[in-house]
Amino acid sequence: VNCEVGSWTDQGSCSRKCGGGKQERQRAVTTAAAHGGASCPTLTRELDCNTKPCPVNCEVGSWTDQGSCSRKCGGGKQEQQRAVTTAAAHGGASCPTLTREVDCNTQPCPVNCEVGSWTDQGSCSRKCGGASRNSNVRLPPQPPMVVHHARI
Repeated sequence: VNCEVGSWTDQGSCSRKCGGGKQERQRAVTTAAAHGGASCPTLTRELDCNTKPCPVNCEVGSWTDQGSCSRKCGGGKQEQQRAVTTAAAHGGASCPTLTREVDCNTQPCPVNCEVGSWTDQGSCSRKCGGASRNSNVRLPPQPPMVVHHARI
């Protein structure tokens, strides 16, 4: 009596979800060999499975300044860029934005003191010898202080 076997059946799941895995298959003996009949063929085998490449998500480096700030004080703008370190592939997540504009040099600009003309304030305190007279200088109004907040 020759050995007879059943159909192949999957045993468990593929060892990987993508990028090439292995899956075991088995078949059972339905009739055992007897009296010098043909022996049974292989009862287990491994098949390749999930051979499609795995998705690769985009990865980017750190932000770096490009050029210089548009102003030395009082709030300017500066462009920043970052490079792709790993490109997206096989349906992976695409890259985030690679350029942006940020606030820079947000400290207030120095304001130099400016004075107007002298103006007389009343008459001389004596007609002669060691007299004094008051004079004032008018200061222009000062601009209000502006506070800038960095945007990240």
